[in-house]
Amino acid sequence: MSEYKPDRGRVDRAVRQSGVVVVMNKKHIKTPEDMVTTMYEVYQAGFIAECTFRIDAGILKDAMQELCVRRAQSSASRPFILGVGSVINPSELETAIEMGFDMVVAPANVIGRYREGHDFVRTCRPADVFCASAILT
Repeated sequence: MSEYKPDRGRVDRAVRQSGVVVVMNKKHIKTPEDMVTTMYEVYQAGFIAECTFRIDAGILKDAMQELCVRRAQSSASRPFILGVGSVINPSELETAIEMGFDMVVAPANVIGRYREGHDFVRTCRPADVFCASAILT
């Protein structure tokens, strides 16, 4: 993951090319292996995978270690995008960025303790992480 550089433009192109973001929630993911397998198979099918931040933090952290390795092995013409949604506060946003997610989705145009989404965007932009409020979907 150390050589990987986030690029919100890459994510934007991949989302537009795919046209579909498959969202999985904590009911779908019981182990890190569940998350790795599901997200990778969604990618293999040509779509973008997004897990929810409501999945157990230990599972997210463990799965992201393997997912970041697989992302680094994906081709530039068909990148493996790692998305996370239901990010509801600044602490979760910072954790999601630190974990290496490429795309962060908030559940509405205002994320908890962020005013009108401005601070949400201001946190993601310097990290070059693609961000969207779910109101855009």
